[in-house]
Amino acid sequence: KYAAKAKSAITKYRVLKSGSLNNTRICVVALNILTGRKHQIRAHCAHVLKCPVLNDSKYGSESTTGSIHLHLSEITIP
Repeated sequence: KYAAKAKSAITKYRVLKSGSLNNTRICVVALNILTGRKHQIRAHCAHVLKCPVLNDSKYGSESTTGSIHLHLSEITIP
């Protein structure tokens, strides 16, 4: 399923809230990205958490009305 040459990507996560809206599973998560791979957050939400970013049709969201719902509340740059 994944490319043999894919680089490793590490994301620590914590589910803060989960539930459903209109028969769609939704989660609010805290993510700590330890590597900086392209689409890392989107891929890990879809494949690891089984809960793709809302409206992210590339990674399996069934709801595709408008832009994706990926929001940042805090950032730390070492």
